[in-house]
Amino acid sequence: MGRRLFEHFGPIRSQKLCSGYGFVEFEMKESSQMAIQSLHGTQLRDRVLQVKVAANSNYSTRPVRLQVCGLMGASEAEVRRLFARFDVSAVSVSSTGGAFVNVASPSAAQEAVRVLDGCDWHGSKLQVKFRSSVSGAP
Repeated sequence: MGRRLFEHFGPIRSQKLCSGYGFVEFEMKESSQMAIQSLHGTQLRDRVLQVKVAANSNYSTRPVRLQVCGLMGASEAEVRRLFARFDVSAVSVSSTGGAFVNVASPSAAQEAVRVLDGCDWHGSKLQVKFRSSVSGAP
């Protein structure tokens, strides 16, 4: 069971594979639901897959980190205004035109990517994508 089996369902936050079983944590709950519906009960090599939600999963309270490119010259305040409707919890802007934006929920992050990715920012095309899990400040 490899990452490729699961990655087309959505961004993967973490993955741990052991002999005969594994754990895959997606950035969004919707991705895990699609993986369960598509893969549970299917045959892989000589085994039937059991794909289900782990007992301790909690998607609703975890912030999601987005990486934004194409923000040359943007201030933290401008990035906060750009993402204001997506419930931003933290912003870190670099001098190279990039930023990390922590959004309070997976659904808000998914909407931010859908709405802002590819938009024009003062003549530059924004790239908004999911990053690894949030662990403290951006």
